[in-house]
Amino acid sequence: MDELARVDRYCDDVPRSAATVEEIGSLRLFVPTAESFHPWYARPSGTGPVTADDLRTVLRRQHLLGLPRSVEWIDGRPAGVAAVAAEAGLRVSAHPVLVASPEELAPFEPEVDVRVIGPRDDLARVEAVATVGFATTGTAVGGPGTEALDAAVETDQARLATRAARVAAGRPVVAAAFVDGQPVARGGCTVVGDVAEITGVATLPSFRRQGLGAAVTAVLGREALRRGARLLWLSAQDDAVARVYSRLGFREVGSAGTAEL
Repeated sequence: MDELARVDRYCDDVPRSAATVEEIGSLRLFVPTAESFHPWYARPSGTGPVTADDLRTVLRRQHLLGLPRSVEWIDGRPAGVAAVAAEAGLRVSAHPVLVASPEELAPFEPEVDVRVIGPRDDLARVEAVATVGFATTGTAVGGPGTEALDAAVETDQARLATRAARVAAGRPVVAAAFVDGQPVARGGCTVVGDVAEITGVATLPSFRRQGLGAAVTAVLGREALRRGARLLWLSAQDDAVARVYSRLGFREVGSAGTAEL
């Protein structure tokens, strides 16, 4: 099986630990369960073309369930999804897909404290890094730092407990970079079979361009290999971000599509 096919299979497998599956013609809708920390998505159910009627049915179903109306796919698996989504009025985006094998992952020694989060770490504060980081798009330096974390910490204890349970189970593994004892960058990875996806790598805006996101990615990559992964993959925001990951040994093999209202 080629690398994109393995990535595509991963995207179909990973929601199943915390979602129910609804088959809607040429599309498959993943509906989050109580164990989920994500809204999940709909995606093509096979290699045949996605139809406009099926897409409209999925969008209505997502709206009824209070889910984001979104579809995700690996470009070309199958072909034509972007055109159908655009005709339906969805905003369509494409993002580079990069992969690395164990032999390709470049050695990287962080200059700051970067570690996999354990039970003694403040997971809520680590996850607040993503909230703050993703609120300021791009890679420019400047803006919120650790002073912004307090207001971004999740206060819903039930959601925190769900997240903590999944992190403890390694779905996902979370790693963070710390400066003066404060988390300033974070990321996650989930291993399904022999494939691992690295997701949600975020750095506080005032700490950007110091290699912290790369350091977190390197630590997550090594941890994924330790847990049995033989193929690492990620979807980059754009080509500029993809070049950062290429320095760690990742190479571009295709693109991932997303469409949403």
